Amino acid sequence: MQFSWLWQLCANSYFWYSVIAIGAIWLYRSFVAPLQFFKRLGVPTPPAYPIVGTLLADMEKDTANHQLQQIQIKKYGSVYGMFLGSRPAYMVADLDMIKQILIKDFSKCPNRAAMLNIPQKEEGIVTLRDERWKHVRTILNPTFTTSKMKHMLPIMTDSIHILLKKMEKIVDTDQSIDIAEWLKLLSMEIIAASAFGTKCDAQSGANDRLLQSASAIFHPSAFSVFVCFMIPSLGKLAMTMDRSFTNGYNYVVNVVKSIIRERNQQGVTEANYKDLLQLMIDANRNSTGKGLTDDEIVAQASAFMLAGYETTSSCLAFTAYLLAINPAIQEQLRQEINDICNDEEDITYEMISKMTYLDMVINESLRIFPPGYILIREAKVDFQCNGYTFPKGVPIYIPVYATHHNPEIWPEPEKFDPQRFTKEAVEARHSCAFMPFGIGPRSCIGMRFALVEVKLSLAKILRRFKFLTSPETEVPLQLTGITNLAPKNGIRLRVSSN
Repeated sequence: MQFSWLWQLCANSYFWYSVIAIGAIWLYRSFVAPLQFFKRLGVPTPPAYPIVGTLLADMEKDTANHQLQQIQIKKYGSVYGMFLGSRPAYMVADLDMIKQILIKDFSKCPNRAAMLNIPQKEEGIVTLRDERWKHVRTILNPTFTTSKMKHMLPIMTDSIHILLKKMEKIVDTDQSIDIAEWLKLLSMEIIAASAFGTKCDAQSGANDRLLQSASAIFHPSAFSVFVCFMIPSLGKLAMTMDRSFTNGYNYVVNVVKSIIRERNQQGVTEANYKDLLQLMIDANRNSTGKGLTDDEIVAQASAFMLAGYETTSSCLAFTAYLLAINPAIQEQLRQEINDICNDEEDITYEMISKMTYLDMVINESLRIFPPGYILIREAKVDFQCNGYTFPKGVPIYIPVYATHHNPEIWPEPEKFDPQRFTKEAVEARHSCAFMPFGIGPRSCIGMRFALVEVKLSLAKILRRFKFLTSPETEVPLQLTGITNLAPKNGIRLRVSSN
């Protein structure tokens, strides 16, 4: 009886008209009205639709994200708007504006826009924001000096020698290998040992839990990624529900936590361990002012391992592929390596520092196949740049792949030509024409480590072997990746001793 008024209300047709009207207004304000954002600013955009935004615009069968950059820049210009669901975002391909945003006006865009949401206390330097990022970066900078990188070579060398022994078993045969997979296993062993002194037997064929966890983190479900991009407010929930991602991430974090706990109990110092985790612990002890908590150290070590695992292995694999299909360049590189190493048994840091052609080859590989093919920043305040208005909170996308393949900057952009990276050629180009590790204060802090790993690995491999194509080699490569480029079908190559 006491709810009779409710039944009467529900029976009233005007009530339902009101509900429908309010619902329609909410839907319009939430999913339709926001799509007028760039029209008000006079900025061109691809066709946008409620809920999906511009996701489906210009998308054809087998069109990958990195290719879509090129298509849309050609169609809409070097600056245009996008909609991630109903959330507006800029795409900026103008080099002068990129320099303004990433360097000159860094204080206006100091943060990376959130992508895959993880617990706040476990955020690594890649996703930290504002003063917290600045504080952590200041403490970590001494970890990546040249002198510290020299200590990493013996750790890297142990894993590289395992790879060389594997290659000896198939050298000069018709057997092809998926070099991308082999180098992924190598990279995991190196990063686990270098980051926190953990032995990972990935190359032995063991079903390594650490390798499985890292792979799961790099391959979240399509649904969770869609939610993170389109409905950021639900991103953390979506990633939590992605059990494979969550279990993988938690496993990596727990491994690092247990190592820190053990070392703190034993009073371990750099004299005992040369890995990056110990360098961070010692740098934290030696820092003036407030140091890092154990949770923050865990986050940085985990972030470093995850950021360096697949991106570094992809760089190695892409370079091996490019050398295999360009044998003259491979021979020139092998000649430089042999000339510098001479008859010395070990390759030292000083030796790889002298390998200028190796630098050029790696840079050209990173140009053609930048592992991280897009940079993302977020406007901290409203600001103007080159006549465009960037409201506070709007994400700004920098298309690395499209920039690296712009024929106005790089003639014949698909051609593999290390001569693009002579000193004279580099000085003649715009400073933002090449940015595989980002540009400005938020460029990759682990860049020096990654390049040492790539250079040492290639120098040791090419000193003894060379890469050859096989009938199974895919030319051109098909690429895939949500945020990082990777070969879609692996890279099948043969290995020769002469």
